[in-house]
Amino acid sequence: MSNHIWVWVETERDEIKKISLEMLSKARELANGADLSVSGIVVDQGLATLSETLFRYGADRVYLVRGGEISPYDTDACVNMIYTLVKESGPGLLLLGATSLGREMAPRLAAKLNAGLISDCVAVKLEKGQLVGNRPIYNGKAHAMVVCQASSFCIATARAGIFDIHESRLRQQVENISFSYQRSEKSKVEFLAYIKGDPQKINLKEAEIIIAFGRGLENVEHIRLIEELADLLGASIGGTRAAVDMKWLPLERQIGITGITVSPRLFISCGISGQYPHAVGMDASDNIIVINNERDAPMFRLASLGVIGSLEKIIPALSRIIKSLKENEERT
Repeated sequence: MSNHIWVWVETERDEIKKISLEMLSKARELANGADLSVSGIVVDQGLATLSETLFRYGADRVYLVRGGEISPYDTDACVNMIYTLVKESGPGLLLLGATSLGREMAPRLAAKLNAGLISDCVAVKLEKGQLVGNRPIYNGKAHAMVVCQASSFCIATARAGIFDIHESRLRQQVENISFSYQRSEKSKVEFLAYIKGDPQKINLKEAEIIIAFGRGLENVEHIRLIEELADLLGASIGGTRAAVDMKWLPLERQIGITGITVSPRLFISCGISGQYPHAVGMDASDNIIVINNERDAPMFRLASLGVIGSLEKIIPALSRIIKSLKENEERT
């Protein structure tokens, strides 16, 4: 493997997606241990602070891709652009978030570049110049260690919320590189507008606010209270394996080691004890509010704010307060 680590940087509504900063921080960690350089690749949207942010979180250089009105949602263009850039600049390692776009791009790039691919990782490391990825198998019941061998270029995708985000000291020498890319044919994709998805239907990995509940909800009728609060906050609803086993939630809403890993801006935990199998799936959330009537519940160790009491009383009271604040805001 050469001395390059590349990170594909996704943006959304003029902001760098959190998962891309996670990938960048991990790339910096890998680079520091092996004397490698880190490069971010991003479609230039004319944002003045874009490169500065990427430098702050670990990039040595940033490739700002211009030309041909490339949309970051145009998979064909993004794949061909990265292929061209990598072929010109030499082999190495490429990291992408395991997002909808990343999962589509990674195998196509691997095929075009004749590269090794380790997908959906929960850990990655370099050993003797080789990429080693840890990925869950059998619906999370086991993990496989996969080594990318006999390939001068390797690609890995990783789940959201797995890697910590760390600011990296700005280095003395950083570099902005303008990379021009022109499509050979007209794009089949046209970006019209960003439409925010229904919180109750979008993948929990993409949710900004999540309200989750577990066995402590006690009564299936109390789900109505959770739904009312979620509607007021524009939140998505998830839960523990116990909630899924009791048929209170579908499997795709299960959070934890046998479900999915999430990292929203706000996570509200309702009646969840906080044992490791669940906690490992949400402990990377920016802010965690815990509501539980058991003051010794392990979940309180993760809480930014903890509330001890009955869900049946606290959640309706919280909904009333939020509703009142919204009404006052509308009047003014």
